[in-house]
Amino acid sequence: MKYNKLEELIKESRYIYHSDVIMNVMTNKQHEAILFSDDDEISLVKSKGWKDFLEETIQLEDIKSFEKVDAIFKIYNYLITFQDDSELRISAVDYKQNEVLEEKFIKQIDKLENKKQKLSNSIIDEETGEVLAYYQATHNNKKRCYIGNNDVAGWSFRTDELDRCKKEQFQEKWEGHLEAISIQAERDNEFDNEAIKVLVNNTHIGYLPKRSKLKDVVNRLIDLGYEEKIGGFVNYDYDREEKRHLVDVDLHVYEDVE
Repeated sequence: MKYNKLEELIKESRYIYHSDVIMNVMTNKQHEAILFSDDDEISLVKSKGWKDFLEETIQLEDIKSFEKVDAIFKIYNYLITFQDDSELRISAVDYKQNEVLEEKFIKQIDKLENKKQKLSNSIIDEETGEVLAYYQATHNNKKRCYIGNNDVAGWSFRTDELDRCKKEQFQEKWEGHLEAISIQAERDNEFDNEAIKVLVNNTHIGYLPKRSKLKDVVNRLIDLGYEEKIGGFVNYDYDREEKRHLVDVDLHVYEDVE
């Protein structure tokens, strides 16, 4: 039968909608299809012939907008517009569970739209397309984008400075976190001309590890002009089983909301 492949696919965990009735989806090319989705993409399975189906994957960043068109006679119309302004129209017809279909479809669209919105607020390297800092939230007219976490190197040579920062911020001796974090490129470092200093209250307490992805990302952000906007938290703890102190840093980019 023509729908054998669709019946097989609908049993998979990725389906967006479940019904005893096969969900017919007619695209603007008039192909029968079923719509799947996950966090980063949507997939359209559509017929090439009597028993031949093709799954086309659409990446989230290719999508400009989703729009629900007014429903008439239980036919739900959706319009997907892509970055190149091309359009894909989907009409989902189901007379048995149309309200369930609409609810699940809209929830998934909202989820993708929210992720797309977060991505659009993130900091992206335009040359490579890589996300350097992921948008988290906006608070007090500041947009916060998360860069990453890593151990602080060299802090054990600056324990006096670290203890002084703890006292200045009224923190416990053995575990806690410090605010007023900043970073500073140390281009004249004789061992590493891409060294990144970690500072608390403008006091140097250590470095980002020489061979770490976080240091590489921070250097790229500095090249893009974000050095003065990078801050975060220094976390410290004492591992009683291994009997050693732990110090790491969470870094964010903080930008004023326009």
